Amino acid sequence: MAARYVKKNWAKILYLAFIFGGFLFTAYTTYHDYFIRWASISEIYTSYDAGVTEIGQYIGALPAEEMVYLSPTWGEHASLLLQSNQRDGIRAYNGRHCFVYPQQTETTTTYVIVPNDDKISLLLLPNYFPQGQVAYEGVLGNGEHYFTAYQIADDSSAQFSPQIPLEANWDDKIKLLGYDLEKQVYASGENISLTLYYQPLIDMKNNYTSFIHLWGEADPQSGNIIYGQRDREPCFQSYPTSFWQAGEVIRDTFTIPITPEAEPGIYQLVTGFYKWPELTQLPLLETTATASRNAVFLSELQIAE
Repeated sequence: MAARYVKKNWAKILYLAFIFGGFLFTAYTTYHDYFIRWASISEIYTSYDAGVTEIGQYIGALPAEEMVYLSPTWGEHASLLLQSNQRDGIRAYNGRHCFVYPQQTETTTTYVIVPNDDKISLLLLPNYFPQGQVAYEGVLGNGEHYFTAYQIADDSSAQFSPQIPLEANWDDKIKLLGYDLEKQVYASGENISLTLYYQPLIDMKNNYTSFIHLWGEADPQSGNIIYGQRDREPCFQSYPTSFWQAGEVIRDTFTIPITPEAEPGIYQLVTGFYKWPELTQLPLLETTATASRNAVFLSELQIAE
């Protein structure tokens, strides 16, 4: 009887020890994963909006009259709005696709850039606004550099010039200032790299789609004259025309694939705007270039043999 009692108690003790040991093991692995292994992974840290929180707090502390551009964080992010005290007027764009800037600052203007996600804006800012300077480096709790604030004084002019100046005016709403073109001789199947510089003439209300077409001789069978095209809203919809404000400049880069059917010869690169889904083109009022059907002729390109 006594032996059976002792054996039974030892079984309980072993069982409780097993359970307790399991709790200890779970607690240790949880602690190790959460505070040691996961804490060293920056992606885990920023996945919980720690970076957006830091940006929101920084922006919220800036003077109310200061203009703020933000890239590439979504301007309507709930954590950003909460931490910035519902600050109005944040001009958010995606610098992976375009660059937005005032032609001349009216107030102190600060760019808040996340360099791991937007490597272009921080390269362009010192060139466009050499009078500006880095005002703050945002560092997260894990020691990672998360954002950079670049500040420009009021009444500062942007130091920019398109490679090829060219003016066009669509409906007294959108002005083209010029463009950059990588080269003028291509092979069929290649991609054209083109950067356009737009300026809104008014605070825009509607969304318009820009089109870049490569026109050539009409195909005798289909009548097609388009041998390359890119139709999309500016900045890949991250900064549509309804966001545009008078005095800004939008630097937008396009990649236009040339169709394999393009025969050797001379082609025309043209651009314009239309409203989707009506496909109603914005009327072209004036331009310093040749034009046709509300489209501006940017450049002649050669498709080589």
